[in-house]
Amino acid sequence: HRVEDFLELRDNPHQGTDDRQDADDEDDARIRERALDLAAHVVVTLPVVAETVQDRIKLREDVRVASSQGRMSGWIIGLLLGRSIITSRLSAIDAYNRLKDQSESELSRALTRANRDPLTNVNSRSSYEALETELDEKIANGIKPEFALIVCDVNGLKQVNDTQGHGEGDRLLIRSCEVMAKVFGNEQVYRIGGDEFVIFLQGENYTNRSALMEELIRSAKVNGSCLFAIGMADFDVHNDKRVRHVFIRADSTMYENKNLYHKILPSIR
Repeated sequence: HRVEDFLELRDNPHQGTDDRQDADDEDDARIRERALDLAAHVVVTLPVVAETVQDRIKLREDVRVASSQGRMSGWIIGLLLGRSIITSRLSAIDAYNRLKDQSESELSRALTRANRDPLTNVNSRSSYEALETELDEKIANGIKPEFALIVCDVNGLKQVNDTQGHGEGDRLLIRSCEVMAKVFGNEQVYRIGGDEFVIFLQGENYTNRSALMEELIRSAKVNGSCLFAIGMADFDVHNDKRVRHVFIRADSTMYENKNLYHKILPSIR
């Protein structure tokens, strides 16, 4: 609004008077002071990229010195500053806003990359840690959320890597992850280690966890073997003080199942 007022006053220095020809010294001084105030405000307060505060102060002082050297109407001050001054500052602001938007976009992409596992495209370990922190704060504040954790550990990854190469090992991880995501949804799956995943259950997934767990077990069976070992634990409102306590129980159950799997197929590790 200040910029618009300034440009309007520059182009119409006597706007608002009844008779342009009869504008007296008092009117001219008032116009000059108003134009000077507006011009100085524009020069000093608009953010300018790569311009020092001293530069803006000096320009403001130049305007005041010029205005003190005799009669100087608002249109002369406007010519002194020129549209180029206003335009350059508005262009600088546009450049700043574009740079700011670009930086925010890059930051958003960086955060997305940090929160996603690049191989499997499920949530990353850092994303799980953020979820864990959020839930721990709720629990500490007396909020008792209903949730459960499923811990999955891919079977035979080391053997595949050693005998068939890491490319085939990556495909095993991706295939296992696709099974988990198909049952529970991609956003509920977190890769927290090389071959270890956590599935977070809340809402309908939590309500239907028993049926979904059975579906996951069936889906993990491929060609007479099992893609991954599975363990689940519910949040106990009476005993669990942290998400970590739930994870430990789920992890323990998963290793019991994995040990059983190794007894059946001892060659798979």
